Amino acid sequence: MGVAVLLENPRRNEIICEVLAAPPCKQLTYSWMYPQPEHRARCTVDWTLQPQGGGTRLLLTQTGFDIEDRRQKMARNATERSWRQLVLPRLGR
Repeated sequence: MGVAVLLENPRRNEIICEVLAAPPCKQLTYSWMYPQPEHRARCTVDWTLQPQGGGTRLLLTQTGFDIEDRRQKMARNATERSWRQLVLPRLGR
């Protein structure tokens, strides 16, 4: 934790990620940022697991977008669609 990792992304060149919290079997929180000045935004993604009945509830939040900035608002909307359409449906498998 606390160490930044540089990931390559074919669409945006690089993403800097840092794990902020990772209590085992409870939570994973990390930040990510595009280092290019024209795409500068630092977001935080938090996955929290909570026991519920006979299963587990997942709470997923992503924060950090400046919705006053048109590009960041568009990125936020695209990211939300991606979570809903591509990632979340696969969790039930």
